[in-house]
Amino acid sequence: MLQVKTLEDAYDILTTQGKDLIIKTERVAVEDALDRVAAAEVTAREEVPHFARSAVDGYAVDHRSVALASESAPVPLQRRGAVKMGAAAAVEVTKDTTVYVPTGGHIPQGATTMVMIEDTEEVGDEILIKRSVSKWENIQKKGSDMRQGDLLLKQGEKVTSRTVGALKAVGIEEIEVYERLTACLVSTGDEIVEDVPAIGEVRDINTYSLSASLQRRGVVLADRTVIKDDRRIFQDTIKNALTKSHIVFISGGSSVGDEDYTRAVLEDIGAAVHLHGLALKPGKPTIIASKDGKLVIGLPGHPMSAYVVLHLLFPSIMEAFTGLKERKRPPHEGILETNAPGAPGRTFCQVVELVDGDPLRVRPLFAKSGAINALNRADGYIVIPAGTEGFMKGRKVKVYGLED
Repeated sequence: MLQVKTLEDAYDILTTQGKDLIIKTERVAVEDALDRVAAAEVTAREEVPHFARSAVDGYAVDHRSVALASESAPVPLQRRGAVKMGAAAAVEVTKDTTVYVPTGGHIPQGATTMVMIEDTEEVGDEILIKRSVSKWENIQKKGSDMRQGDLLLKQGEKVTSRTVGALKAVGIEEIEVYERLTACLVSTGDEIVEDVPAIGEVRDINTYSLSASLQRRGVVLADRTVIKDDRRIFQDTIKNALTKSHIVFISGGSSVGDEDYTRAVLEDIGAAVHLHGLALKPGKPTIIASKDGKLVIGLPGHPMSAYVVLHLLFPSIMEAFTGLKERKRPPHEGILETNAPGAPGRTFCQVVELVDGDPLRVRPLFAKSGAINALNRADGYIVIPAGTEGFMKGRKVKVYGLED
C-alpha cells in the first residue's frame, strides 16, 4: 500500500537529503565552465575599468572651462592632439586646451568631463565647445563597473555566458565547480523490447526519452540498461549502478503489482526509502531513496508519467547536490478551450498544447499516462490543485513549459 505524500513533501525530502549526498568539486578553466555550478563564491580581484575611459567619441575638457558654453556662445579651446586606442594619454588637459578621445580611450590628466563630438566644431587648431557638460559626464571612472571584492558568482549559482565574460574581465582563469552529475538509468519490464514488438510487448521508450532529458540538463549518463522482471538481476543492477553514479533512476517496478518490487529491493540493499507514493497525477508510484550519499529515484513506467515526474523533481535533485536554485521561466497565460477535470485527492498536471490567438488558447490533451503522442505534442502543462474538481472552459490558466 502506497503512503502518498505531496509534491511539496517530495521537494522538502530532496533538499533535506542534500546534506548527506556526496559530490566532489574540481577546478576548471573559466571558458569551460559554462552551465557548471559554482562550488565556492568568486569575487573580483581587479577593478573594471582599470583606468578612467571615455564613454563617447569626443573631446576631453576641464568641466569648469565649458560651464557657460552654448550654441550661441561656444567656448574655444586649443586642440592638443588625440589619444590612441590601446595607449595611455600622453598629453595633459588644461583650462584652455582639449584632447580628442575615442570611445573607450584613456582620459587625459586634468580632464573632468567628455564633450560629444556632435556638440563641437573644429575651426583650424581650435575646437568650439557648444554645450555645457557636467563633471564626470560621459566618463567611466576607474572601478565604476567592478571593484576588488565585488561578488561575481555565488556558491550554488550556475555559470552563464555573461558570467564567463565578467570573470575574464577581472583576470580570473579558473574557478571551482561541482563535478557534473552522473546518472544510471534502469528500465524494467518483461514487455520492453528493442525490436519489432509482438502482442503484449512494447518498444523501449523511457530509456531514450529520459536519457535525452537528463543529457539536456547536463547530466552525464554513466549507464543505461533494460532488464527483465527478475528480482536478483534487478538487485545486482541497482547495486552496480550505485557504484558508478550520483543518481540511479529506475523506470517501472515502483507500483504495487506482483512484479513491482523496487522498494523491497532497495530496503534489502540497505537504502533508506524516504517516499513511496506521490499525490500526483500522473506519477503516483514515485520513490525517493538514498544510500551512501547516492540518490535513487523510482519513476513510473508509463512514458508520460515518468517524463513529467522527472521534469518536476529534477530542479530539487540539482539543488540537493549542488545548492543550485534554478530560475523558473514565467508561465504562459491563456484561455482554456474545454473543461479540464481534476484528479480527486491529487495534484493533476494536465498536458496541453497552445493555440495561437488573441488571447492565447489552451487545449488540454486528454490521454492516458501511457500515451506517447500527447506528450510529444504537448507545449506544457497546467496544474489543477488537489481538492479541485477541475477548471471550466474559458478560465484563464498558467501553462508551464515541459522543455528542460
